[in-house]
Amino acid sequence: MREGLRYLVATVTVSLAVLCGTAAFNYIVDPYDINQMFRWPGVNATRPEAFTHARMHKALELAGRRPAIAIFGSSRAAVGFSTDCDCLGGMRTQRYNAAVPASNIFECARMFEDAVNLGNLRRAVISLDFFQFNGNYTTKPDFDEDLLCREDDRFYALRMNLRKLRIYIAKDTLMSSLATISRQKRAFNDYLFAADGSEDPRPLERSIVRNGGQHALFRLSEIGYANGGYLPGGRPFTFNARAGVSTMSYLAEMVRIARQRSVDLRLVIAPTHVRDLEEIDALGLWNEVEAWKRELVTVVAESGPGEQVQLWDFSEYSEITEEKVPALGDQSSRMRWYWESSHFKKELGSEILRTVFGSGEKSELMSGFGSRLDPINIEAHLAQIRRNREDYRRANSREVSEIRGIVDQCRTFR
Repeated sequence: MREGLRYLVATVTVSLAVLCGTAAFNYIVDPYDINQMFRWPGVNATRPEAFTHARMHKALELAGRRPAIAIFGSSRAAVGFSTDCDCLGGMRTQRYNAAVPASNIFECARMFEDAVNLGNLRRAVISLDFFQFNGNYTTKPDFDEDLLCREDDRFYALRMNLRKLRIYIAKDTLMSSLATISRQKRAFNDYLFAADGSEDPRPLERSIVRNGGQHALFRLSEIGYANGGYLPGGRPFTFNARAGVSTMSYLAEMVRIARQRSVDLRLVIAPTHVRDLEEIDALGLWNEVEAWKRELVTVVAESGPGEQVQLWDFSEYSEITEEKVPALGDQSSRMRWYWESSHFKKELGSEILRTVFGSGEKSELMSGFGSRLDPINIEAHLAQIRRNREDYRRANSREVSEIRGIVDQCRTFR
């Protein structure tokens, strides 16, 4: 009997020692950038695993920071918007970019609701992308609603602390800690988040160099969207998500919460390059995009009048979005506004933020860029985009043919 008891005590002691050792190691290495207490060169100076576990990282960051001003959306918002823009208001320490790469509109809505329920949010930018509203664009495995604050969530602090404990003792976290250490020597190739939550642009520049120029990176992005970025699994586009719920209902809920909780909200349709618009048309999705914009207008209009919630469209044919792409093989030229057809640079993002918050005078280049949408102007706005599209095609037939060739080739090998 005593032998059995000693064995049990020894087993429990060893198990606890292993768990405590694992938790301590993970806490110190901090692969997901949770506690941000220790940062040593060669050990954890960079945290690439925070990027590969972006949903967890951003949820924990929101819980710790409780920002007053926040930006939400996909990687386009993470890459393109910096919280350094003073037009956002408040102190810089009160601002945070909570955008999550490859997120759908459900994930975006829950992150926004979480930030509101944490109690401090008073101003928000939600960057809207067409692909996010495809009901076939599924929620990613690392999205954990237990990390998000619900309305009147009495047990949030307890649940969050228990969830953190589970993270620290988890085998997956241990693997991430070891990966963090091993990746320090090649961290310059990793995608990383900056201190404000935006995406560090340096890996994008290195990607341009690695792939032989910016035109090549454009093509890689376009191949990715043609191969399933816009139509996951090759299934038709649909606004119906799980259990028959419309993806537009998630936007409607965000707008309702913003009005109810007095959050100054700007909904921004992201300014992808016109090559992306041409790809959408080549995929047969132009009518769906126009229907989507009409629905966005309807959701905002039905939520009530006033300036508190505004919808802006920067996804159009303009001097900005038609910026010339360097020739294929040109490794030295760089574009002013874009990394590739999907992602715009922070310089353009800051101009957009100044526009939607009415901060300062607009330059001549920016004066005609972007439109605030409402039920009165939406049809004229869509018609103008179609006219500008035809003008662009007449002047850029070779580029249009290239995009259609990429889409046709991807369809052939799908």
